[in-house]
Parts: sequence; structure tokens; C-alpha cells
Amino acid sequence: MRTTAFLLGLLTCGAAAAAAGPAAPAKVTPELVPDPKIVEVINGLGDSSSATLPPIKTVGEWNETSRLYNMEKTGPVGRDFCAKMVWAPERKRALYCGANHGSPHRLNDCWEYDLPSNTWVMLFAPDPNKPGGAAFADWVKKVAAVKDDVLMTQRGAPLDPWHTWWQVTYVPEMKALIWANPPGCDPQAAKVLGLDEAKLYKGPPFWLFYPEERKWKPLKTEPPYPPKVGGAQAMEHVPGLGGAVFFSSNWFSQGMWLYDPKTNGWKNLKPNGGEDMYHGKNSPRSEAVMAYDSENKTLVAQIGKATYHFDLAANAWSKVLDEPKESDKAPFGSDSTSPFGYDPAGKVCLLYSGATPDIAWAYSVKDRKWDKVKVNGPAGPKGRNIGCFDPERNVLVVNDRATVWVYRHRKAAK
Repeated sequence: MRTTAFLLGLLTCGAAAAAAGPAAPAKVTPELVPDPKIVEVINGLGDSSSATLPPIKTVGEWNETSRLYNMEKTGPVGRDFCAKMVWAPERKRALYCGANHGSPHRLNDCWEYDLPSNTWVMLFAPDPNKPGGAAFADWVKKVAAVKDDVLMTQRGAPLDPWHTWWQVTYVPEMKALIWANPPGCDPQAAKVLGLDEAKLYKGPPFWLFYPEERKWKPLKTEPPYPPKVGGAQAMEHVPGLGGAVFFSSNWFSQGMWLYDPKTNGWKNLKPNGGEDMYHGKNSPRSEAVMAYDSENKTLVAQIGKATYHFDLAANAWSKVLDEPKESDKAPFGSDSTSPFGYDPAGKVCLLYSGATPDIAWAYSVKDRKWDKVKVNGPAGPKGRNIGCFDPERNVLVVNDRATVWVYRHRKAAK
């Protein structure tokens, strides 16, 4: 009887749970109310169509440094060699970080963009800007600290941030942004603090940002790991490999590594049999943009007017297109100017170039071909743009200061 009653209890609980449906997703903070006018514009976009949205809104806890650069009015603004926003699927928003090269600033702030409300959210207000000259030592003493054997700011953020280039992505398994952020330990700052660099963390300077906690954290791993993090490298989350790849083909280092969030470890993929990527003919050179085609399980890279595929199953790169400089059959790809992302509805990779603001470039992995699509609607911005593809709303998002431009390639099937 007890057994029967116990089983009946389980069945009753199971039926109640089924009736209740799946658990509600956790609330994303800050909660933002969709703007009906923005939603109407997005929903009204047809194939190959675009729209320019009303001026952005901003939300954040503004400090002295952020106000110095009017961020409460402009949001982050596009920065040199920092064109990439990264999509956070469970938040249904895009994250952005990356420093200018000291002009006008070099900040460690981190932002989030919400399309339905057209709002930039400052998730991490910047530490004071790094000065030069005689003020540098005082700045280090005021701002810097050593925590967990890593030199950082007293608030736990990168002390001397660089550009992101394409070496930033989002890892859903960790609910965190990951950034390959050189140079790591600043020897001048270490000298001011009287630190012995040999006693600090010797691994590559990867950083994590957790948007829900609004915190930076150094990503520390045990060897083996990528030998040197420099500039003009690339990162992309590749679900087909179960983690994020770090790619380098320049004077800093050559190779391709996979970060596994489950083990907090790195695997040397050694694509193409471990060929020298710096001089290789199959793999893209530095400053490339990348996007993962989930349907064809192919990582696509574009640098200049050359297009490359990384086949996950074959663990190999191949050059599939190489148009001449004057060709109009392919766009110019660069991590300083070209937002790029995969469109699952259109089953193409979309690239935006301010050099051709009335054109949308769509790449088909299956056909190995770029389509030059005349945009039905306003042309995009010509300035220093940042952007990504928003799969929740099925649009490419391009931001230029207070203006956001959106493009839909294909309406999603119902």
C-alpha cells in the first residue's frame, strides 16, 4: 500500500509539473520595456530591407570617467579595431567591450545592447583612463592591484585594455564573454608597484565578463595553452566543437586552439596537419572576421576579398575565394570595419561594410559565393561601426554613435 501511494504521489507530482509547463527563464537584469515603435519597425521588415531606428537610449551607473566622454548620451561609440558585438543567447542581447588606442581613451568598460528597447546598458563603468608622463605612477598606485596573482584594477578589471580585434566572443556554457586581451602584465605598472613579475600568473591574458554579475574575471588555465596572445587574432564560439576557438596567424603566434568550458582547458587543434599558418596558403591571415555557419558546420573567415572555410570534421582550413582588390564580387573584410555574423533564417553569413552602405553582402557556404544585394530601405552608416547579427529578431544590427541601422535578409519561416 505504501509503495502504491508513493507511486501515485510521484505520478501526481509529474502530472502537475507537466501541466505547469517548463520552468520560466530567469529574468535578465536590468529589465527593459520594449518600445512599441521599435518593435513595429522590426516586425515590418521584409526581405532585403533595412530601417534606421530613432536615437538610442542609455541606462547605467555613470561615473566621472564615463561622463567625461558623454557616454550617458552616446553609449560606447565605435572604437578602433573593435567592430564586434557578441550575441548572448540566453539574454537575447549583445555585449560590447574594447579600448581605443588612447585616442580619445583606453577604457575597460563593458556594455550590453537591447534591440527591442533600443537601449545601451553600461554594465561596467570604466576605471580612470591611463595617463602618460609623470601622472602614470600616481595612476598606477591609485588604480592597480594584484589579485589571484594577476595584475588588474582594484575593481577586478583589465588594467591596460587593448582593442578586441575579432578576439572576443560569448560562451553560453559559462554565460560569459571571453576576451583575449593583451598585453597581460604591464611591466611599467609592475615596476611602480615593486612587483616580481616571475611570481605572477604566466598564462595567456584571457578575461571573462559575467553580464549578470557585472564583473570581470581573469581566465586562468593550466598548460598547455595558446603560446602568445597579441593583436589582430580571432575568437569565435563554435557549438560544433563544444567551446570557443582562438585563432592566430601573425608575428605573435600561429595556430588554432579550442577552449573547453567544461574542463577549463585548452586543446591544440593543429589544423591542416599543424602547418605554419603565418606562411600557409590555406588559412586566413590576421585581422580576419569570422562567423560560424551552424547548418553546414563551417567556420567562415573573410580578410580583404579572400574567403576561407574551416571544416570541423576535417579539422582543416581551405581558401575558397580570392578576388582581386578591384573586384566587386566580394566585400572587403577587416576586423576594424566589418560587422559580420551568421543568419540562420537566410542560411547565409552577412557582412556590412561602410564603404558600400547601400549594399548587403550575403555569403553562402554551400554555393561558395557572395551575393551583392541592393538594400530596400535607407543606406547604413558610413562611420566607425560596430555590430552583430541578432537571431532573436532576425536582423543584422549596425550601430554608429546614437544611430542604429538594421537589415533583414530573409523573413524567418513561420
